[in-house]
Amino acid sequence: MSAADRRASERIPVHWRAAVQPDQGGALLYGYTVGISAGGLGVLVEKALPVLSGCTLYLEIMFPGQTERNQIAVQAQVMNVILADSRFRTGLRFLNLPPNIRDSIDRFVKSRTDRWMRN
Repeated sequence: MSAADRRASERIPVHWRAAVQPDQGGALLYGYTVGISAGGLGVLVEKALPVLSGCTLYLEIMFPGQTERNQIAVQAQVMNVILADSRFRTGLRFLNLPPNIRDSIDRFVKSRTDRWMRN
């Protein structure tokens, strides 16, 4: 079964700044997102994190129709890590995303998916 088949939510590509703080300590890792869904996201960072470890993810998201960015800090679990050039593509699953942010992400993803399917 492919990762897309296991995924509960649709994912779209996004390129947003992100920071990851590993639960086991260490330096804050800065990177960029590569995709997002209501269930999690992919992020490129310079250090590999242990699979199934926990972390805090920091993001600033501006959804369509909003005038201010949403600053969120959410607990996440590392689901996979893949070396991509000189960085690590890390799949994170959201653990405690507030329902209003989850709904906003879901609407954002669906709006982008609908737009892509019409073209």
